[in-house]
Amino acid sequence: MRFQVLGPLAIILDGTPIPLGPPVQRRVLAALLLRRNETVARRALIAEVWSADAEVFTPMELEERKRGVLFTYIARLRAALEPVAAAMGEDALLFTEDNGYRLAVADKYVDETEFRGLVLLGHAALDAGQPAAATQHLDIALEMWHGEPMGDLSTEPFALENTARLDAVRLSAIEAWADAQLRLRRHRDLVAAAGFRRWMLRYPSSERLRHAFAVALHRSGRTAAAVSACREGIDHLADGGATAASLQQLLDELTAPPAAGAVSLARPSPAAPSTAGLLDAAAEALSRVIRWQWQAEVAVRQLPDPHPIPVRWLPSDPDGVPADIRGVLRTDVIEPVATAFQALHRRRLVVLGPAGSGKSTLAMLLTVELATRRRPDEPVPVLLSLDSWQSGEEHLHTWLRRRLAEEYPVLLDAGRFGGSAIADLVADRRILPILDGLDELPARRRSAALRALNRSLLATDSVVLTSRPDEYQAAAAEGEPLAGATTIESLPVRVRDAVGYLRASTGPARAERWAPVFTELSGRPDGPLATALTNPLALMMTRLVYGGSLDPAELADSGRFTDRTAIEGHLLGLLVPTLVELDGHRQARTRLRGWEAATFQGWLAFLAGLTHRQGTYSIMWWRLPEAVGPLAGRTGRSVVAAVLTALVGLLVIAPTALPAYGVGPGLLISLKHCLAYGLGTLAAGLRTDPSPAAGAVGRDRPRRILTGALRTGLAGGAALGAIEGIGKAIQAGAGQGVITGTAYGLGMSVAFGMGAVIAAVPSPTTTDLSLRLRGRALLRMLGWGLAAGAAVGLAIGAASQAALAIVGRGGVVVEEDLVIGFFPGLTFGLVAGVASALIHWSRQPVVVEEAHSLRSTLVADRRQYLALLGMVTATIMVAFTLGAVISVRADLASNVRRGIQAGLAGSVVLAVAFGFTAAWPRYQVARAWLALNRRLPWRFLAFLEESHRIGVLRRVGATYQFRHVTLQDHLAARDEAAG
Repeated sequence: MRFQVLGPLAIILDGTPIPLGPPVQRRVLAALLLRRNETVARRALIAEVWSADAEVFTPMELEERKRGVLFTYIARLRAALEPVAAAMGEDALLFTEDNGYRLAVADKYVDETEFRGLVLLGHAALDAGQPAAATQHLDIALEMWHGEPMGDLSTEPFALENTARLDAVRLSAIEAWADAQLRLRRHRDLVAAAGFRRWMLRYPSSERLRHAFAVALHRSGRTAAAVSACREGIDHLADGGATAASLQQLLDELTAPPAAGAVSLARPSPAAPSTAGLLDAAAEALSRVIRWQWQAEVAVRQLPDPHPIPVRWLPSDPDGVPADIRGVLRTDVIEPVATAFQALHRRRLVVLGPAGSGKSTLAMLLTVELATRRRPDEPVPVLLSLDSWQSGEEHLHTWLRRRLAEEYPVLLDAGRFGGSAIADLVADRRILPILDGLDELPARRRSAALRALNRSLLATDSVVLTSRPDEYQAAAAEGEPLAGATTIESLPVRVRDAVGYLRASTGPARAERWAPVFTELSGRPDGPLATALTNPLALMMTRLVYGGSLDPAELADSGRFTDRTAIEGHLLGLLVPTLVELDGHRQARTRLRGWEAATFQGWLAFLAGLTHRQGTYSIMWWRLPEAVGPLAGRTGRSVVAAVLTALVGLLVIAPTALPAYGVGPGLLISLKHCLAYGLGTLAAGLRTDPSPAAGAVGRDRPRRILTGALRTGLAGGAALGAIEGIGKAIQAGAGQGVITGTAYGLGMSVAFGMGAVIAAVPSPTTTDLSLRLRGRALLRMLGWGLAAGAAVGLAIGAASQAALAIVGRGGVVVEEDLVIGFFPGLTFGLVAGVASALIHWSRQPVVVEEAHSLRSTLVADRRQYLALLGMVTATIMVAFTLGAVISVRADLASNVRRGIQAGLAGSVVLAVAFGFTAAWPRYQVARAWLALNRRLPWRFLAFLEESHRIGVLRRVGATYQFRHVTLQDHLAARDEAAG
């Protein structure tokens, strides 16, 4: 019995699919299956299943309309699942809980789970130098596919993310399979395999597949074909803005003179593999670099001053661990911790502790100690943050290789260590991963990370993992704990240890100033100060804050500090300035001029207040405009866009109008056009609604897109056309005014409508031109684009012909004006309609939780927006030019010139007008506004990165959060008090 998602959605019972009912009922099942074992709220389920209607009705209206229908489908699904539940030994699978529904299906019954496990086994075998075993695993995994994931449901909004991830895992499996064939010398089979050619067509941007195919061609004696394949791949990847380093290197080798040496094509790296001696040298060099790196970081954080905080660690199950680790371990005496770890039968350690308990400190000190005492036959400890590991798409060893190359480029020196040092260190298990921050992963990725970690480790592999207790236990309960690991948890700092730590930190010269603190701690072990300092974070803050000129005696004032919260709040208020002033960070602050401690804290307080008002703990650059009043609402945003459009239009038009018509007339013409653009932008902006989710296409979504485009286009075009027509009427008469106003109004209505389709997406997006999983969506969008373009074009043509007929009867001459006639109008509409469909289809949302960094989402959105701007500019210029070429004018050159000018002007209007509904332009304006008002620095992302480096912020996916919620609450209250 299994649930099938690697192909059309199906439930296979005793080899036979069971009936799943009509399409909507299957969508309900799919939405619950993708979130299996979770309670899905009824309102959320309705919004996902009827996503198109969700764009029309409010959540409450939609729930009222669809509740009864959903009840019916749920009842039918329960009946359909009864034999499945009986086969699984369960009374039922579908439950009603907390005003929602839960489908209780273990992962082992879903074919996706088996597929991912086989792929991970294949990667592991390949990394271990066992290509035959890898082929066996990967062959079985790839044969499990029966078509598009989820079948006809693959393009549903609720399924897009899951299907895209599955396809990414499939691609990684295919790439690993091809690598295994080359290692097994099956190059002729690879070239002849029809399936492999189909995969190359499906994934044309995979450099690994193209490289493997070219290598196989060369080894089969078809070097000329291999050269051609390399060049084709390089050109294709270059068209997509990507580099093809391995293909270029292979091409250079294949076309090099024979004297240059024989070509070794087993792997993309041209350098010779690392020998045993070179690998030993690489491990020793890496160990030395790591020791230096983290010793410097320990010094910067002042951890050894005078010694680390005496945090105690106790095994969760003392009876189940070796005698060497049954006692209490201490952070300030790290040598026994390292000894106990090395004495474990399976060197796997999970370090648990609440926020501020010193988990990262223990990991850092353990890394230094293990690197210091390392013997040549032992693995090198490497401390890495887990936040960049996409465990569902990237094998642990692949991630380790990538991170080693990024963090320690010394290993890339092929002359010293050979060409395969990083890969061989990982494959030979000569790396001890010390993985910090499981709790910093998004909640839904933690259990997957634990499962992936277990499946990546051999019985003899070592690993250290840190996490907060609740997050680890929840992930382990949902999936599985770290297999064979010993778990230690932090204990509160004892009062006598806190006194000893502070006494050693102060030294004899300042002991008198600390005497009231020591008296308070010793005399009142249950008092507010003693209770507060049982937390290592508070103890660390006390030492840092009062390590300078401030008098610590104030902490003993029981009248001022009546409870633990008051003491913690006081320390939090002084923490940020203290961290900024640390000697280890002054160099960074010197590079970023003006970043003084008080200013730094003010910026953080502003961000804390902003996130509180937004109802979130995450700092996201695309929500920064919400802090600027004019950009937060549609009216203010439209006014700002209109003013800037007029100013930009003046800068574009005046340089050509003034020389052509003279200063006076040229200035009037420029002002007329700028007024027209500004009012057109204002009208369009007031009628623009945020567009549906980028790249997602539901049944009614194209209709809604078209409706919004018409509404926005007509509003903007009418305003712009009216101003242009009035201006022309004053200059040349009413007839000319009618023609000009009609032509410009109708033409720019299409331009404004096109802008409305592609621009109103206020969250980060990227451009995806791949066809995999999205072919039907593309055809559907193209169909709507053609139909809409033809209808709008015919309407423009009919209106233009009517205007021509009216003025023609009055004897008005129209040769000097751009006129959109019947056929030009149709051409214009078709070009713009198809282009709008392509642009909207290619725009894809960034999966924020899985992006590598906040900066990467900004770069992706900026590139996407600039690429779209170029596409829109080209489209409008082509449409206007084609319309002018086949218009009533006889002068072809003049028509082309006028078409290009009108198209360029229209693209400028769109660039500014609709830039304020997209993420990146709005962010740039908001950033400038807030910087000018001294609420944030100009270098906003650099500021976030520096805050992360000094320990104030932590990174979660593509967002930042305050490392301690208490610090965020404190700063937010400060910002609110400051107004």
